[in-house]
Amino acid sequence: MKKGFIISMALSLISFAVAIWFISTTEGQIPTNWGWDGEVNAWGSPWTILWFPCIAIFTTLLMYFLPAIDPKGENIKKSGPILPIIMVLIAALMIGIQGFMIAAVKGSEIMNMTVFISFALGIMFILMGYYMPRVKHNYMLGIRTPWTLFSEKVWNKTHEESARWIILAGILYLLGMFFPEPIGIIIPTIMVIVIFIGITWYSYLLYIQEKETKNTKK
Repeated sequence: MKKGFIISMALSLISFAVAIWFISTTEGQIPTNWGWDGEVNAWGSPWTILWFPCIAIFTTLLMYFLPAIDPKGENIKKSGPILPIIMVLIAALMIGIQGFMIAAVKGSEIMNMTVFISFALGIMFILMGYYMPRVKHNYMLGIRTPWTLFSEKVWNKTHEESARWIILAGILYLLGMFFPEPIGIIIPTIMVIVIFIGITWYSYLLYIQEKETKNTKK
């Protein structure tokens, strides 16, 4: 946990220093948003770039202290490295987006923003899916539906079953990198929404099943 915190905070502070340098050397407006087609569709002040290191720092601190504020914080600590991994990935994502904005202003864009987002989301979902079965019952990390929070048994089964589907969501985003825009990111996003609706419904069915089993025993 501490190693992940140090890496994430280091990335965040580097991002912050780069943002300050960029603001001090840039005049005029900078690109602040990209459309589904990968083209810039909004511009703003250079100060906008400070949002990314600030988000990274806030997220890093929040996740680091998450076990301390969750009533089941010990379970978060027993959930494997998923929390520090998410922490580092978010910081890396923020510094990556910041890099794209700077590259766009300097006239040396590395790759299409949409492709980068697809790649980042793909890696994030695959890693989350891989570690999902290890996530113990808690109130702030994992698949939190009314039914998983109500029953630890429902929680465990939902996380075990959903792992393969979350990995599939990541693979869809990676495959989307090779399709034309905006199809390459729209279709995986729609599929991800369908997958998470299915996971939510699955947790409800498990809850009903458990409830019926308890009633039968009575």
